[in-house]
Amino acid sequence: MIRAALLLGACFLVFPLWAADVVQVVRDGDAFRLKLADGHADIDWVSAHSFRFRRDWLAEPIQRQPSSVDAVPLQVSETPTTLEIKSSALMVTVAKRPLRVSIKSAKGVWLLQQAGDETRDADSARISFQAASTERFFGLGPRTDPELNLKGKVVDTNRPFLLSSLAYGLYFPRSGNHRFDFASAAGAYSITAQGSRRIDFYFHSGNNLKEVLDQHSLVEPSANELLREHAGFITPDRRPASATTLPGTFPNALRAALHASLSGQPLPAFDLTEYSALEGIPRQRAEMLAAVMPIALKPGFMELQPAARQLRASLEPHLVTYFQELGDRGYPVLHPLPLQFPFDPEAAAHPDQFMLGDELLIAPLFGQESHRSVYLPPGQWTELKSGRMFRGRTSIDVTAAPDELPRFAKNGTIVPLQRGPILEIHYFPQLGAEYFLWEPELQAITQIHAAPVADDLRLEIEEKVGREYEFVSHHTIAPQGVMAGTKQLTRAGSLAQLGPDQWFHDASRSELRVRVRPSAGDDLIVNASFAVQPWFVPR
Repeated sequence: MIRAALLLGACFLVFPLWAADVVQVVRDGDAFRLKLADGHADIDWVSAHSFRFRRDWLAEPIQRQPSSVDAVPLQVSETPTTLEIKSSALMVTVAKRPLRVSIKSAKGVWLLQQAGDETRDADSARISFQAASTERFFGLGPRTDPELNLKGKVVDTNRPFLLSSLAYGLYFPRSGNHRFDFASAAGAYSITAQGSRRIDFYFHSGNNLKEVLDQHSLVEPSANELLREHAGFITPDRRPASATTLPGTFPNALRAALHASLSGQPLPAFDLTEYSALEGIPRQRAEMLAAVMPIALKPGFMELQPAARQLRASLEPHLVTYFQELGDRGYPVLHPLPLQFPFDPEAAAHPDQFMLGDELLIAPLFGQESHRSVYLPPGQWTELKSGRMFRGRTSIDVTAAPDELPRFAKNGTIVPLQRGPILEIHYFPQLGAEYFLWEPELQAITQIHAAPVADDLRLEIEEKVGREYEFVSHHTIAPQGVMAGTKQLTRAGSLAQLGPDQWFHDASRSELRVRVRPSAGDDLIVNASFAVQPWFVPR
């Protein structure tokens, strides 16, 4: 123990100085260097939502380059016992005697509070934090654990990226194994960096878990190698370097994909090589699952069933669009339910289904089974196979043949599906929806909007390429007429006869289909008018 004195006004305050006490704070731009009685600590801001914290026990501080490129506006106040740093998104409080870090959002909500001293021994360093009673934890690499929530577990990992349901993330960039212990009955969790004598982590925050991943992309950018060819089946030798090969066979491979997507590893690759020697239903199920994985690998000699090839081809525009979002913002293509529905506690209990992007819920079947239970999160959902609509926050039973994969679209969305040369635009009312379709050849976006307007239904396409579309509005009665721009479209005699500048209403499925072909650069508006209201009819 050391004794130290501070001069405040005309008074001397004398107090004992413990090893972890802060004795000096030096600001260097967006970085704060803390001299401790037994070492050093840094707080280095990356953005208003993100900073890096490092604590070591060295006699002299390591010279480090600041993390951020652009200056982060910060408000700083300091007293003899605390250092407070505010950004537009966070308030970080550093208690000095002893060193303790706590973090609140700009709205005053507690996110993270250090619990106890950082400790070290000959070959490891440890830090612990308080856990809220309702807090859930995700991530830590492509594990095959059937439970997504890590609460109550002890996990050893070499992918130390953690997501919290409180909308923050912790990433420990140093290589080597880390142990995360969530099994403490005292309401705290600890992280031990094994083979290291330093605490080093990034703290990321956001309004939701996707924004946390967006912040992480500032630290660990996604490689810009997501070419259009990766939207199809590719051979293992062409696997993108940034892809994460999944361990095990299904359903373990799917679980690993979900854990990887929650661990800042946004591009899981499903390899069919192990399934090439299988026959019958198990192989068919594996091929259908591979068809909806972000990266689908198959050996060159393997012949796929037509249903898997067709499903993969239909999803190409959707996958290419989400590959671009991955490159731009670090969002995974495959969205585990807790990522898409962070405020639904039930979401974490379903490690055998996921969202493909924001729009499609996928519920694979495995092995010989022909039916399964599917949990539908909050909202309304349309089963693509039957066209039936279901309310969310419930579970339903579905059946599927070996060449089928249960898929549900969230109402209030648009889903593009390629059918040969025609791009189908599926709209699921009754809420308005938009989709920003990425055009890789032009490096541009085709914007698609659909919504009720007064008593009518309106579709708008800001076309960049010039292609043939088939607009499919689900849960829709027959219109009185359909206009494309100023042109009145004609009604086709049957779905098989539907051609350009025509429309057809499929009464058996309550679907309105409109075929149009805008030219590149067109801003085409399609308007369907109805003699009877409302035109939206849930099935």
